[in-house]
Amino acid sequence: TCLGDTFAGRVAASLLNALHLSELITTTPQAYEDLAVALASDSDRLAALKAQLNHNRLTTPLFDCPRFARDLEALYTMMYEHHHAGLAPDHLVPDRLLLPFDDRALHESSELMEGESADCSRQSEQAVSRQLGVAEQTIATQMQEALTLHQRGQLDQAETVYKHVLQSQPNHFDALQLLATIETQHKNFASAIDLFDQALDIHPDHASALYNRGIALQGLNRHEEALDSYDHAIKSKPDYADAFHNRGNTLRDLHRYEEALESYDGAIKIRPDDAETFNSRGATLDNLKRHEEALASYDRAIHIQPDYAIALYTRGETLCNLHRHEEALDSYDRAIKIKPDYAEAFNNRGAALGNLDRHEEALDSFDCAIRIKPDYVQAFNNRSVALSNLDRHEEALDSFDCAIRIKPDYADALYNRGNTLRLLRRYPEAIENYDNTLKINPDQKCLFGNWLHTKMMICDWIDAENHSIQLAEKIKDNKIVSTPFPVLALSNSLLLQRKVAEIYVEEIYSKNNAIGAIAPYLKHNKIRIGYFSADFHQHATAYLMAELFEMHDKSRFEITAFSFGPDTNDAMRQRLVAAFDRFMDVRQQSNKDVAILARKLEIDIAIDLKGFTKNSRTGIFAFRAAPLQVNYLGYPGTMGVNYIDYLIADTTLIPQSHQKYYAEKIAYLPNSYQVNDSQRHISTKMWSREELGLPPTGFVFCCFNNNYKITPTVFDSWMRILTRLPGSVLWLLEGHEKAASNLRKEA
Repeated sequence: TCLGDTFAGRVAASLLNALHLSELITTTPQAYEDLAVALASDSDRLAALKAQLNHNRLTTPLFDCPRFARDLEALYTMMYEHHHAGLAPDHLVPDRLLLPFDDRALHESSELMEGESADCSRQSEQAVSRQLGVAEQTIATQMQEALTLHQRGQLDQAETVYKHVLQSQPNHFDALQLLATIETQHKNFASAIDLFDQALDIHPDHASALYNRGIALQGLNRHEEALDSYDHAIKSKPDYADAFHNRGNTLRDLHRYEEALESYDGAIKIRPDDAETFNSRGATLDNLKRHEEALASYDRAIHIQPDYAIALYTRGETLCNLHRHEEALDSYDRAIKIKPDYAEAFNNRGAALGNLDRHEEALDSFDCAIRIKPDYVQAFNNRSVALSNLDRHEEALDSFDCAIRIKPDYADALYNRGNTLRLLRRYPEAIENYDNTLKINPDQKCLFGNWLHTKMMICDWIDAENHSIQLAEKIKDNKIVSTPFPVLALSNSLLLQRKVAEIYVEEIYSKNNAIGAIAPYLKHNKIRIGYFSADFHQHATAYLMAELFEMHDKSRFEITAFSFGPDTNDAMRQRLVAAFDRFMDVRQQSNKDVAILARKLEIDIAIDLKGFTKNSRTGIFAFRAAPLQVNYLGYPGTMGVNYIDYLIADTTLIPQSHQKYYAEKIAYLPNSYQVNDSQRHISTKMWSREELGLPPTGFVFCCFNNNYKITPTVFDSWMRILTRLPGSVLWLLEGHEKAASNLRKEA
């Protein structure tokens, strides 16, 4: 391998060091190519290397699982004792491990119309009580008739009468401003503004006309002019609570949230029992990510008006932002009880259930939303995601198609449809959906990184270098453009890898205090270790770790499995169940419930074996499932959060000089970080070249990694090696037929 700056290179070098074959580690592409050619050209040297490999497999640390178990237990003990001594987590190095200074460290720069309605009834009463100044009693009678019709909601009939009055008296102020109000209610905003302006030419300081003109301007998204109109209304009538409220709404539209809060507070000072203003104030606090304060504002609105369904709905949204999904469910249920046809509440209720991994119930809730509102594209999109989470991918695609038929430019549905196609390994179709999403919304969350990663799945390297630069720039700008996993392969920058993780977890998995701080435990006779994974069955993680679980010293450690993957009942599953002191199937439990269970069992150290890989449940650890939480094996990159205390590694994977790029403290193993099962059976079958589809002669170079790990630089190096060794061939894993096609073109 070429150690270089790549994540994959450090992983491979870690394994070779533990296998005592460091002579196979190079530090430059040229040295890598020279070594490959030299080995392929020297059959004696190659035979000696194979013999050494066979010998080392039985004698070196890489496959010495009992030794690995003791080393790992030494780290667990150090963590545990450190914690019970009242010390904060710190980098841990076993006594027999000296950290060499690593001069290959990366040198990176540190640059790296809501609640708005025309105030018809209040203004109409004022219009009636005002002296009309019209000599003809007929005009007064007509105005009274029009006002009565207006108040009853018979807008077309009222409009006819107002226009009749204006035929007789073109400058009749009340007819002008009330006709303008009707135009606003009809959403004919341009016409409304023209009529308000005519009225205000007659009475320039009329507060109600200025207020309603502001509403019409908001309807045309002319927010600055609307703000000026509300300010004029308030100047004319300083106790005009509605004007303060709508002024706040306008400032929200302009993203001037602090000023909006001041305006809402002005309205509340005048009218302290206005539930609608408290609700709008809560929404603004949400915009500022001050969710706890927002919750208090919604609670005040509901206290004033217990049947305020909208406030219960927005309260549910805030609780979801706080990851308090069970409470959000209760809030949505209360809103639905008040308003049984509240499609939006059913939709958000489904989203909350999805966040609790209750996908079947979520599906029912989305279906209710769609029955109420058959063209509800958001509900179709969310329904599709729920189906995909249930591994009903083909049904999910049909549901996405329904959303896209209703709204062809719906970026969320196109993006999520791409994600589902990617799960089905239909990569070209996934890329097509991502391409369409990029045209509509280039800043779609996580789109850019997933798009690039999917292109790498099929070795589509067109403009790859430029795209990688764009990815880095977007991450440096704090945009949530990728999940963390793809960036490990797309960028060698450790700084970028940390930053993308921090951005992602802040958005999706920020620390959750819903079950409170964890109480300190008394020291146990045995240290209680909890392993959390979806892969306790026939899976790569289980193949590596099975013997470790069996080798744990049960006199000193109690080990519990928290399994949130499928119960396959295969031979590996049975072996693992037998290896643990306790095996908990927590598939049906929410992240919160799993964290509570871990606390109830007083797990001392919670080991996350998934990180940011498929089917991970980082949310469990956001609740703080155990006093100490550790990232190990599945994702040996940083999680970017302060609630993961340690990352288990070795000095090749994470040299001492790289520690600053990790949010966790590094707990070092003396050899490789990767455990291996020495009991795994190695086939004795000798395959012929013909059986494997290989040519009868010529040296065979192999790489059976996933195709996304093949970069243009690496492939160019491989091609140079083949050129230097005529007749040699390169044997690769074919992850997708399109990958094979693209690689042949590149060759």
